Amino acid sequence: RALGILHHLQRIGAQPGDLLILHVASNEQFLDAFWACLYGGIVPVPVAVGISDEHKHKLLRIARQLGEPLLYTDRKLHERLSAFAAEQGQATTWQALERRSFLIDQLDDISREGVPARVAPDQTAFIQFSSGSTSEPKGVVLTHRNLLTNMDGVTQAIGLAERDVTVSWLPLYHDMGLIGFHLMMMYAGAR
Repeated sequence: RALGILHHLQRIGAQPGDLLILHVASNEQFLDAFWACLYGGIVPVPVAVGISDEHKHKLLRIARQLGEPLLYTDRKLHERLSAFAAEQGQATTWQALERRSFLIDQLDDISREGVPARVAPDQTAFIQFSSGSTSEPKGVVLTHRNLLTNMDGVTQAIGLAERDVTVSWLPLYHDMGLIGFHLMMMYAGAR
């Protein structure tokens, strides 16, 4: 599924190194798009959907910081963001983001695979933003080497292996949800 989504992202012009705000409520859709980005060398930027206006403000602040990111979301969230931006006088920020939006609802066929990129260890894997609750959200750039080194150290330190089963309630846009309970388990082969 990830390679099929990558095909669509590449079709709309996404290239290695492009930044993509990942704004979806479904874990399955999140993971499909996250892995599509990793395969294609596109840099995912997970952002919480949330229900408050502060979550929408955060997304718009992050979009301004990133310059001209892509946005991966669904039609319903897209419409909410559009209305919110208009209410808040953020039309310029929204127009730049809207031009580079890809709606999950447009995915009609994922049978054609995108072309995986050659990714080097020191390339950016993804950008994790702070909550922004006390100031502007701050982005932490994580390279593939950062992640692999961290996951290797943790799995060795705690002895995490294929025989282990874990559970988490943390959302995937959170660093512990994404790194600690998704990527770490994939790396260790745990369930």
